[in-house]
Amino acid sequence: MKKLLSLVLAVAMALSLSAAALAVTNDLMASDKQTPSAIHVDGDHPMLLDADSAAMATMTDLPSFGKIVYYALYADEACTQPITRSADVADLKVSAKWDEGAKNVKSVEIVRKSVSVNGGEKAPACFIAVTTSGSSMEEVELSGKIYLKGTVGSGKEKEKINHSFDVDLALAYGRTVIGETENSIDVAEGDRIYDVERSKEEEFTFVFGDAAEVVADLSSTDELLLGYDTDEIEILTQVYNVADLDFVTMRGSFRKTATVTLYADAGTYLYEYANGRVTPVNATYDEFEEGFVFKTKTLGSYVISDIKLPSVQIGQTTAPTTVSPKNPSTGAML
Repeated sequence: MKKLLSLVLAVAMALSLSAAALAVTNDLMASDKQTPSAIHVDGDHPMLLDADSAAMATMTDLPSFGKIVYYALYADEACTQPITRSADVADLKVSAKWDEGAKNVKSVEIVRKSVSVNGGEKAPACFIAVTTSGSSMEEVELSGKIYLKGTVGSGKEKEKINHSFDVDLALAYGRTVIGETENSIDVAEGDRIYDVERSKEEEFTFVFGDAAEVVADLSSTDELLLGYDTDEIEILTQVYNVADLDFVTMRGSFRKTATVTLYADAGTYLYEYANGRVTPVNATYDEFEEGFVFKTKTLGSYVISDIKLPSVQIGQTTAPTTVSPKNPSTGAML
């Protein structure tokens, strides 16, 4: 597998993409005469786009499961003239053949994104987007070949495209090591592995932003996969459209029962959304903590409502990642 390239190369490539895109955007958008006669892919510099659509090269870190990896499309072999119009790639089809990691690929498609690098002005560019999936406490290799076939241009200027490039990546969650003297830590919104082998705290606190905190006994655990988000669950806002709803989805599983405090206003109602239904959580509202307190081994998707919600069959939701925590290497049992 190709080793991670240097951060210097990553930044240089990202800056090159941004500057070139800004330079040629107006020409490509203004005239059909600028339609590319060839398509080239920068397969050596895959990128991630953050929430603000700022390009980040994957060589600075491994993409985690569920991330989308982007490969920029160019009109020239030197990869200095980004393709910026969807119309220029409308007659192209993309496919992939995977030697390893096929089950960890959800889709491969051509997309157009507006990107910004280092706070610069956004500019459009076309990419091959590889959407990953799955979860694992261990690094997973993703290798194979992506094919780009079809035509570009029109009439006498039409050119046949038959291009391919190798993909050689590793998918892995980021890792945070918890020190021996620590007794609490802030959980990142994106899923992440927490190495708790050094901590044998019977009351270790995981803080999930302003949404919740979880107190867990780590004495029989080496690693945990945790994450959360407060994204709206659209189907629930449609079904319960007369209710004022807030959402907290927490991902993780503990070997021993943990105590969860989920912050909410007094007088509200707490539900868990699973298997297409919302069901009341067996929780007690703590006025001092200003939240619902309950016990569980497996975290889930929670709904806070200003009114009582009837339980009806709604549909399936994507289950939160619940990778089992790792036992200590000593084989300690519960």
